[in-house]
Amino acid sequence: KIFIKILFITIILFQFQDIEAQRYKEGYIISTKGEKKTGWVKFRKDKNGNTKYCTFKTKKTGIQITYLPFEIQSYGIKKDHYESKYLINKSTSTKMNRAFVKTILDDKHDLYEYISKSKKKKYYSGDGEKVYLLSESEYKDILKKQLASCESVIPVIEKSGHSCKKFKKIIAQYNACE
Repeated sequence: KIFIKILFITIILFQFQDIEAQRYKEGYIISTKGEKKTGWVKFRKDKNGNTKYCTFKTKKTGIQITYLPFEIQSYGIKKDHYESKYLINKSTSTKMNRAFVKTILDDKHDLYEYISKSKKKKYYSGDGEKVYLLSESEYKDILKKQLASCESVIPVIEKSGHSCKKFKKIIAQYNACE
C-alpha cells in the first residue's frame, strides 16, 4: 500500500512538472542595453496575458527569472514580440503606466495590442517609448495628430471604424507615405 501511494504521488509530481514545462516556449529577451538573450519564456493566458511581467529561463530546466517592464526592453515567443512601453490612456493625460504590449505593426509608426484585466483587447499607437490608447471616443483625433505628416491618410482616418484591422490599414498606409 505504501508503495502504491509513493508511486501515485511520484506520477502526479512528474505530470505537474511536465505541465509547467509546457508553459515555457522558446523565446528571447532583449536587455535595456539592447543585448539579446535566447532561452525559454513562460507563456501565460491569464487575465493580463503577458503584459505585467516576463518569466524567463536560459535553459528549459534552469532557474526562472521574472522581469518587470522597466527591467528589459522586450521579449518574444515564436512570432510574437512584446515591448515595454509607457501607456497613455487619454490624449490629455500625463499619467503613464508601463507594461508589455504585443507588437502588431513595427515601422515608422507602430501599433500595439494590450490585454486589459477584463480580457478586453485595447490598441495603442505611437513611435517611441510613449504610446496612446486608441479609444472609441478619441482614436480619430489621436491618429490624425500622430499621422498628420501624411495628408492622404487623414480622409481614411475620418471614414474608419474602431478595429485592429482598420488601424493596421491606416498605419500601414502612413508608413508607406513618402
